[in-house]
Amino acid sequence: MLFYNRHLQSHILWNREYEYLYLDNIQLKETVERVSSKLEYYQQMEATIQSTLAVAQETAEEVKTASEKKAALWEQETQVKCEQILADANAAAKKMHSDTLAHAEDLYNQTKTKTDNMLSATRAECEKLREEARAYADNLRRSSEAEAEKLKATTE
Repeated sequence: MLFYNRHLQSHILWNREYEYLYLDNIQLKETVERVSSKLEYYQQMEATIQSTLAVAQETAEEVKTASEKKAALWEQETQVKCEQILADANAAAKKMHSDTLAHAEDLYNQTKTKTDNMLSATRAECEKLREEARAYADNLRRSSEAEAEKLKATTE
């Protein structure tokens, strides 16, 4: 009987251990399933974020390129306008000069001084316009670069 009791106790202990192991195994399987599900979710999130980052970087490059093209175009347009202003000023100065040749020496000197001053002021104004256009273009470039950096920073 003693042998039987020991054998029964051993069998009961073994059954308990088996039951604990079985329950642990079930819990571990559930844990693995949850972790696998979360891993799949995070992998999908990572793919989405990478895709979004790629689109944001592409958009930033497109914005930067468009801004640079726009700035270059404005600079060219300003240059053409300045050249036209200079051409118009030169034409006006020449006409005034030819008209003043018919007058006396005093009128000639006064008119020449006026035309020289107008030409100088026109050149100064054109130079001012050029500088403003360059400053605007530089500001636009810096702004687009800053926006591109912001987009990159927010997507990282």
